[in-house]
Amino acid sequence: MKDLAKFLKEKAIKQLVGDFKSLEGVPVDSESLEDIFHKHGVNMRYLGEVITQILTPPKADENNSYANIQQKGDFKHLKNMLEKEIVLRSAKHVFNKVLKDECGETELYLA
Repeated sequence: MKDLAKFLKEKAIKQLVGDFKSLEGVPVDSESLEDIFHKHGVNMRYLGEVITQILTPPKADENNSYANIQQKGDFKHLKNMLEKEIVLRSAKHVFNKVLKDECGETELYLA
């Protein structure tokens, strides 16, 4: 499990963030965002890690590469979308818990 988490953070998420920054995979809604995550093998639970890496500036030794020249920018649209996705997914879990507590054991109303 530790090796898998290390791979996700060091390889898969970095590749996902690189694609976001190079405009190869620009999501326009929640569904396309989820599709891009899953195509890279990253679960949506790593939204926080992805937004952290997007907001982290490139290292000093990486500044000279052509790819990183393309990757400079503030990515307001992407940052905004990821933040909204985090809030909405969190709210969904809270609302589902409240509904489940109010309705008892039945999951009739959760759908």
